[in-house]
Amino acid sequence: MRHALLFLIPLLVACGSQRRQLDAARVYEEGGMHWEAYSAYRELYTRKPTMATAHVGMQRAAKALVMGKAAAAIAAYDNGDIKGGDGMRDETATFRRRFATDGVSLQEEPGLEAARSQALAREARNAMEQAETAYRASKFEEAAIAATRALELDPTLKEAEYLQRVAQLETRYQQALRAEELGLLHDAYRAYSWITEKDIGYKDAWQRLASIRERVHFTLAIVPLYNNGIYTVMLGGTPGLVEQQLIANIESAILALNDASIILVDRDRTDVLLAEQQRSMEATYDERYVVNAGRLMGAARVLAPRIIRFDDILNRHIEVQIQIIDTGTGRIELSQVLGVTKDELRTGNTRTQLIELVAGKIARSIAAFKPAPVPTEE
Repeated sequence: MRHALLFLIPLLVACGSQRRQLDAARVYEEGGMHWEAYSAYRELYTRKPTMATAHVGMQRAAKALVMGKAAAAIAAYDNGDIKGGDGMRDETATFRRRFATDGVSLQEEPGLEAARSQALAREARNAMEQAETAYRASKFEEAAIAATRALELDPTLKEAEYLQRVAQLETRYQQALRAEELGLLHDAYRAYSWITEKDIGYKDAWQRLASIRERVHFTLAIVPLYNNGIYTVMLGGTPGLVEQQLIANIESAILALNDASIILVDRDRTDVLLAEQQRSMEATYDERYVVNAGRLMGAARVLAPRIIRFDDILNRHIEVQIQIIDTGTGRIELSQVLGVTKDELRTGNTRTQLIELVAGKIARSIAAFKPAPVPTEE
């Protein structure tokens, strides 16, 4: 009998402890301390998975927590606080995932998503009204920002999409006009080009673009300065072969830029005139030769690339000196050295990559070149 009592004492103590913890959990729950209640119920259930009371308590506390968060989110949405509502909505989802790991499954609050959708729709309408007001006041940049905000809130809002587009066009058109007034014709040209690409029916932009093109465009001939000291020639290769490959790649790279301000002299005409120049000048190639060749081609400016370093076998690099020369005055308007190293290469034919990459750099340098605009006739 004494041994049986000794065996029952720990069980009685354990039962008493569980009852006290269950009572404490209920006190937390009744006091609205749902997380503390959930934790207490969870501890009991973890220790004794057969305790249905503890598991039911976990479900009640979890549901009260999630519903409280959802109610706070709905209240925020109803007050127009989308950021605050989204924060509480995220917390609701976090709690739901946390409870699911403990085996407590909760249904989503249906009113939460409806409240969010309504709040987004109201905010989108407000943003749309702001955009329309700004557009009527010719505040096009402000209108574009507000229309973009409306579209972010409600991607199905077609009127916002339309207003965003026309406001952006008007914003860029005003910027182009301002640039033109300040004499920044290349900036104005780029702005008008952007507009006409977005809206082919924008007649005013087309007219301004045509007017500026006549002032900023220039004809360009490419005439290489040959270097017979590069290894391909010294080893018996054809003189000028690498230069001709370079010219072809430069022309392709310039055309790929689709910059209407650069008008390249026709390649066939260039080849014929260069062949004539080579025969008549006995292979003497200098700046005077370049300028004379450019004049014969009818170009306002000539690009004179000269390969100063080339190795497609060991060091795998290329350096090209370029000059842009005004054929009317003989003045050098741009002089740079551009190169490509082996670190810029990928797998594949080394020579092809060296020439293509340096040609791309040369084309971008030419596109950034801004000759003095042709003055307008008074």
